Amino acid sequence: MKYFKLSCVILGFLIFVGLFVPSLVNCPPLNQNDEAELDIEMLQTAISVYYKKNNRLPENLGNLIDGSIIYIQRLPKDPWVIDYQYSIVSADSFLLWSKGSILNSDALVLSAYKYEGNSFIKVVIDKSGFGT
Repeated sequence: MKYFKLSCVILGFLIFVGLFVPSLVNCPPLNQNDEAELDIEMLQTAISVYYKKNNRLPENLGNLIDGSIIYIQRLPKDPWVIDYQYSIVSADSFLLWSKGSILNSDALVLSAYKYEGNSFIKVVIDKSGFGT
C-alpha cells in the first residue's frame, strides 16, 4: 500500500510537469527562411525515396504526388505562398530553392544535393564538383 501511494504521487507529479512546464518554455517562432529550409529538407527526402525506387530523379516535383506511389502527401508552398523550384543538374544531382525568398528581398533559400554512397547529401555549390 505504501508503494501504491508513492506511485500515485509520482504519477501525479509527472502529469503536472507534462501539462504545465511546456507552457512556461518560450520558443520563438521560425522565420520564413527557416520554414523554407525545413520544407526543402522534406522535399529532398521525398526525392531521395523516389530516386531509390526509380533509379532516376523525378522530372518535376509533381512526379512526387502523381502515379501509383505517392512520395509526399502534398507539395508544400514556400512561406511566401509560391511553389518551390526544382532543377535537375545531372543524373545524380539537383537544386531546390524558394522563389519567394528572392522576390521578397530576403536571403536566397537554395540547397544543392548530390547522390553519394547511398543517399543524397547537401553540397556547397562551386564550379568544380557539382553536377559533373
